[in-house]
Amino acid sequence: MVRILELYTVSVKAEFNEVTINQNVYYFCAGATGRKETIMRVIDVSEHNGTINWESVKAAGIQGAIIRCGYGMDMTSQDDKQWSRNVSECERLGIPYGVYIYSYATNTDRAKSEAQHVLRLIQGHKLSYPVYFDMEEPGTEGAAVANAIAFGDIIEAAGYWCGVYYNRDWHNRVIKGQLDRFTRWGAGYGTNNGQKQYNYKPGFGEDMWQYTSVGKVNGISGNVDMNECYRDFPAEITGGSTPAPAPQPTPTPAPSPAPSSKNNLISQGQQHLNNFCGAGLSTDGIWGSKTQAGVIKGFQAACNHDYKSGLKEDGIWGPKTQAAIGNHTVRLGESQYMVTAVEAALYCNGYDPKGCESPGKYGNGCKAAVEQFQKDNGLSCDGIAGKNTIYKLCRV
Repeated sequence: MVRILELYTVSVKAEFNEVTINQNVYYFCAGATGRKETIMRVIDVSEHNGTINWESVKAAGIQGAIIRCGYGMDMTSQDDKQWSRNVSECERLGIPYGVYIYSYATNTDRAKSEAQHVLRLIQGHKLSYPVYFDMEEPGTEGAAVANAIAFGDIIEAAGYWCGVYYNRDWHNRVIKGQLDRFTRWGAGYGTNNGQKQYNYKPGFGEDMWQYTSVGKVNGISGNVDMNECYRDFPAEITGGSTPAPAPQPTPTPAPSPAPSSKNNLISQGQQHLNNFCGAGLSTDGIWGSKTQAGVIKGFQAACNHDYKSGLKEDGIWGPKTQAAIGNHTVRLGESQYMVTAVEAALYCNGYDPKGCESPGKYGNGCKAAVEQFQKDNGLSCDGIAGKNTIYKLCRV
């Protein structure tokens, strides 16, 4: 594992050549321009990275972290499950951090709710990197620019720096330079082999480049997103890099909240369907014909995303929808949009899958909820969401 042990500046022109000397990484380029540029090694993390050993991460030379605080509108069920621990550990160890929220907004009202979601969670915290609006969800492109501006206005009015995240395709096809007032975080992987491939830098004026999703860092099990940051945000935002305080014991996790009532679960499911497929449901916590149509629409949207089924997303169960469901199954460990549809449908039926994301990851919470649903509805109790379970979830 290469360790970057210091903050450094280099003269830059276009692309960097990387040289490792005594375990330190240096970047050189031909033809200096006289411009000095900071390069910092930054990771971005979420609950999908599990329980992180932040002391090992810091020892590995990581100089900053962008932590997901949540996704979608301002609902506690959409808070990132590792947010509190991740931010507490970064503060305990003096690791500079910022935050991002994954946006599902299809209009500015939802984007404003996503801004309030962030502000609720970062209240009382001192960020050293911006708040980033993560724009990549299919189906949100038409409102993306207006959403980012509405989101940014609220974040900046609260006294925080706001940034935007997207890739080169979104820049060329959707953004087109209309968000240059914000600091930009760009994604460009190339073959995504864990290494920096400079030909795939986004090149739209980004201050930070996410160059792979399969990086490796001590203290994190599995893959992690890796970034090069070309701006010393801790110095600009807080007036100096965050000093490490005296070590303190790792905080004891807060107790889990009491189980939600059935009506509250249904309300959460209705909101998740609004975020996922634009179901347009009232979040009244009542199962009715409109909620049933929303659940069906969720499965139609998932079939279109995962299987390119070409269904009309009208919330009407018919032969084409049934054929698209076919013999597909969703089971533990899988990550796809059908998982999102199953999770939202479970909520709407009064069962708690312990979260709903897009695309969803079928975890133990979802499996347990499916098993209970199957048991209560006289189905084979195997924890696998196949066609019979999906039919029951849709009540068809």
